[in-house]
Amino acid sequence: MVTYFDACEILEMLSEASVKVFLDGGWGVDALIGRETRTHNDIDLFVEKKDFSKAISVITWKGYREVVMDYTTDSHTVWKDDNGRKIDMHCFEYVEDGNLYDGYIFQSETF
Repeated sequence: MVTYFDACEILEMLSEASVKVFLDGGWGVDALIGRETRTHNDIDLFVEKKDFSKAISVITWKGYREVVMDYTTDSHTVWKDDNGRKIDMHCFEYVEDGNLYDGYIFQSETF
């Protein structure tokens, strides 16, 4: 489970390392609404390809370990710490039209 305070801590540790992330999924919705609407099993983050290895270094230094899932790919990984907090991390790159690509095309204004 990832609480509000956990989400803030995760975002802060990546921000302090100058890793820009886009918040997605349930926490992304709650951030837009301005309040926690439900219990969250994880936090979904999009990280630019150029910062992906740096993000992984930061979270592993903080005690997160990769959990291989059926959907794990080079650009979609899941990380978990000893407290059960999970980070669902997508690696993306910008394509020529400014949209994001992580195996799927996302319109840039989505984020």
